[in-house]
Amino acid sequence: MKWSPITERDYVLIQCLGDVLCQELKRSEYFNISISKHMVTVLERLLAKEHVPDSQLISTLAPIGWSDTGPFVCAVVKPASPYYSRETIISTAEMVCSELGGGVLFVMDGQEIVFVINARHVEGSPLDMAGKVFQSLSEHQYKMTMGVSTEFLKLKDLPDYRQQAADAIDVGVTKRHPNDPHPQTSNDCYYFEDYVLDFIIDKCCTRVLPETLCPPGLLALIEYDRANGTEFCITLREFLDNNMQVSETARRLFMHRNSLIKQLAKIRKILQIDLDDPNARLMLSFAFRILEGRCDVIKRATPPLLDKRFSHTLPERKCQIRTSGIVESGHLDHGPKATSPRQLA
Repeated sequence: MKWSPITERDYVLIQCLGDVLCQELKRSEYFNISISKHMVTVLERLLAKEHVPDSQLISTLAPIGWSDTGPFVCAVVKPASPYYSRETIISTAEMVCSELGGGVLFVMDGQEIVFVINARHVEGSPLDMAGKVFQSLSEHQYKMTMGVSTEFLKLKDLPDYRQQAADAIDVGVTKRHPNDPHPQTSNDCYYFEDYVLDFIIDKCCTRVLPETLCPPGLLALIEYDRANGTEFCITLREFLDNNMQVSETARRLFMHRNSLIKQLAKIRKILQIDLDDPNARLMLSFAFRILEGRCDVIKRATPPLLDKRFSHTLPERKCQIRTSGIVESGHLDHGPKATSPRQLA
């Protein structure tokens, strides 16, 4: 068959064909070729917390080889711009699902994309696949923020874990966890498992004053630090963080072991709390996290390389390398030794 060159009239026909296809996509609402429209309806009902019989759910998932048991992971994608059209969002999500295979489904919830990842049908962990979803969306130049839930076993629990993924975004955006284990997606993707404690604290502190959740002994220790200029709260927190290991705590605080033991004895006396009780230690650690950023005394230990108290006694001098030979011991020559008064005479 001989093909003729495309003329200007052909471009008009192609544009008309494109308009017709767009209208059909709008009419069908979902361009998700990996699953049927009936399956989309079932997922929508789950997200709306409507009752879906087990038999209906199982029969709906069967054509794609899924069951109603996981593990699953839910990822919620919020577009960064309100100007993305619904068709753009749907087509982008469909391309992502096509690239990543049959282990990822999606459904629209308003303007947000809700991805469901099935661990039985993906390589690696479902959390790793969530990272690939984010990466694929980024490669398609889709600007968004994504939250990822923890793993769950029953697909019927999807609405609760969809909320969890949304909470990961809300908490993660404000907290910016410094020890994010997923650095490749740390700016726009937030994993709920990284923000569980921050989420609990935020929920608690929206109803009551943070101080009311702290043991009275810790509040007394805070007032003691303020009144005396001590850093007993820093010492106590480091001691708890190091599982009450005196030697490791002393090393991290740049303190002598015996000095730390004496300081801990004073702390215990002020606290009036049994640190051998695991529940008491848990409550103290929780209180430290609650007060972090809300109390000037509560902060992390950041021991300097050189204690400022003694820095004034060490004069500045430029270290020069010997030209007569190399010091094999690795020590730098600090210049000639001080001359005694008798030698000066």
